Amino acid sequence: MTCAAVDPLPPPLSAPSRVSAVSAAAAAALLRPRPRRVAVVDARPPALFLLEHVPGAVAHPPSHVPSRLILVYDTGTPALPHPLRPTTPALRMLLALRRCFPTAHQLVLVEGGLPALAAEDPRLLQCADATALDALADRLKNRCAPTVAVRAVRHLSAALDPPGRVLPWLLLGSLPFANHSFVTASRVTHVLSLCEKPPALRSVSHHLVVRMRDCSQYRAHMHFEHIVAFLTHVKASHGVVLVHCTAGVSRSAFIVLVYLMWLGYDRSDAWTLVRDARRCACPNDGFWQQLSEWQLQLAHMRSYSACMHSFKTRVLSIRQRGFDAAHSVVESAQDAHHARATASSFTCCDYAPRVL
Repeated sequence: MTCAAVDPLPPPLSAPSRVSAVSAAAAAALLRPRPRRVAVVDARPPALFLLEHVPGAVAHPPSHVPSRLILVYDTGTPALPHPLRPTTPALRMLLALRRCFPTAHQLVLVEGGLPALAAEDPRLLQCADATALDALADRLKNRCAPTVAVRAVRHLSAALDPPGRVLPWLLLGSLPFANHSFVTASRVTHVLSLCEKPPALRSVSHHLVVRMRDCSQYRAHMHFEHIVAFLTHVKASHGVVLVHCTAGVSRSAFIVLVYLMWLGYDRSDAWTLVRDARRCACPNDGFWQQLSEWQLQLAHMRSYSACMHSFKTRVLSIRQRGFDAAHSVVESAQDAHHARATASSFTCCDYAPRVL
């Protein structure tokens, strides 16, 4: 595939500035053959560069560039403004490069940044190895406690891992993959977001947001009925669901375990499925305790068929009331009273979710 077949590289905006922009598809087409005529500059923070970058990219303005074309990307600058102002990392890098190379070089912004490139071709990304993660941890140790540094590196690394398939129709992942490109490529029809700042998704038929906090003291049992109803709806409609939190480590793994235990898996067998699909999964201590309580509650309900029938009736009622609209929200409760109110209500709305 040639660059012209995807999206031809535009000419410079003007002769003095030599700054232009290309789509991620055009940039990917330029990078696939790995031509020496293209230089790549990563304008993101050094920590992110260490974790993941385009092979051959540098994280600072180079002193010498033999190629005539320099591609610059960050985490998602959408377009090139007119006039050029230093409002994002990529635009600041373009201005610095224009000062370093006043003539002959063409400077090109990759629209959408590295996430857009990854969506076009994941093979363009070079992920961090253990040495790079250790180097990042050493940098962070100078700014915070060692345990905090290691935890931050692990969570950031986990967030960049692609989602794993726990069941044929259930994907477990992180917030960076809850985007239009991934859900379209993976044929995801439903998304369950378990974070306080969920993504804006218009490309899925149903999007359930449960605003959970990742702390040991958080009681998540008030959401179990809604989540079981939602995942049961996905399975019954032959859809594919992406379950995610921020890093895909604690909250999303915990909720998937809750659902697997509801299906009849023992906690240890459910954990084996989750761990095989996502090696970085690790619910916090409070969530593990709630899993033990959930296992006892399920055993009690299965021993007394009336209790199980009551739970299934509530789940069915939630399904019938809750999933006619495309996007739904269940807010985290701030106190016990709000917890009961949230657990007993289920609000569906249009695209913009309303706070319960």
